[in-house]
Amino acid sequence: SDGTKARLDDQGYTLHRDAPVRADRKLVFDNFFASYHQFESSLGTALAAQTKGEMFQARSRKYPRALDWALAGPNIPPAVYRTLVAEANAGLPVLHRYFELRRRMLKLPDIAYYDIYPPLVSLDRTFPLDEMRTLTLAAVKPLGADYGALFAKATAAKWMDPRPRQGKAGGAYRNGLAYDVHPYLLLNLSYKYDGLTTYAHEWGHAMHTLLANAAQPFETASYPTCTAEIASTCQEILLVRYMLAHAKTNIEKLFYLGQMMESLRG
Repeated sequence: SDGTKARLDDQGYTLHRDAPVRADRKLVFDNFFASYHQFESSLGTALAAQTKGEMFQARSRKYPRALDWALAGPNIPPAVYRTLVAEANAGLPVLHRYFELRRRMLKLPDIAYYDIYPPLVSLDRTFPLDEMRTLTLAAVKPLGADYGALFAKATAAKWMDPRPRQGKAGGAYRNGLAYDVHPYLLLNLSYKYDGLTTYAHEWGHAMHTLLANAAQPFETASYPTCTAEIASTCQEILLVRYMLAHAKTNIEKLFYLGQMMESLRG
């Protein structure tokens, strides 16, 4: 609405989807997803091939269905997966209450997909990279002095590519390339609070890898996704608890609580 131009690649979409003006958010969504729409046939073909491949893998190994084959590696009973789906469906009324709360707090006549990203209240605060490190280090103190010392040493090393740039892969990842090499982090951090939470989350994965590699031989040091997300989410929760405890105003507390609800929703 103010004439600002933005490149809406994966990083640009993430940075601008929470624009405070609703018309701008809609413009971001319409333009970003229209670019994907041009490749719907290719994307559909890729999805069909992926599905057929998973079905072939399951049948060739005598699994009753692709789900059983997918869960066999991490040794997760299919009942655990189905319970997660059932509980998510059972929680939909609470999710819908949250969306209605969001609609009212943002003073919207209705709520669309592009309305789920702006914060419930505005917080005029940015987080430079060194402050992200300082805040996360303070937040993980409950995990003990040894954990804090390892976190401080790891985050001081040059293992991280933190900021977005043109041509860089989108998203945020922790990659343990080899058992006897430290983890690497590919991030696309904004200067806003979501950048801070991503920093805490991905370094949770890195800490998990460091501790697992130190305690386990190569054969057992790896871990499945469902276990990995415990470590990363733990650091996120410790961070938001720290930010809430040190908030100076009710508006700031509302902001952090809103971001915590968004994390649960996601």
